[in-house]
Amino acid sequence: MTSVTVRMDEELKAQATEIAESYGLDLPTAFKMFTKQIVRTRSIPIDLTASEPPLSGNDLLLLQKIARAEKEYEGGQGKSYGSARELFADIFGEDYVAAL
Repeated sequence: MTSVTVRMDEELKAQATEIAESYGLDLPTAFKMFTKQIVRTRSIPIDLTASEPPLSGNDLLLLQKIARAEKEYEGGQGKSYGSARELFADIFGEDYVAAL
């Protein structure tokens, strides 16, 4: 793993942090997601406008769980699942899966 230092205006950082946190992410995780998207698409994904309010409810919970899972995976503590049902039960609970 390597480290990247980004110099930016304090106000810009504060605004970016606020937006990332509204999606349940910290700023380093948001930058990592952005970098992975650059590699995945082999392009610079600059159209990152929020035309709708930030996610809430189960969508926000899912994003938070994904960020936590990435950290666990990087620390060698990743989980694996035998089915999508098992994954959703772990994320949302059995009651949610039973209601599907």
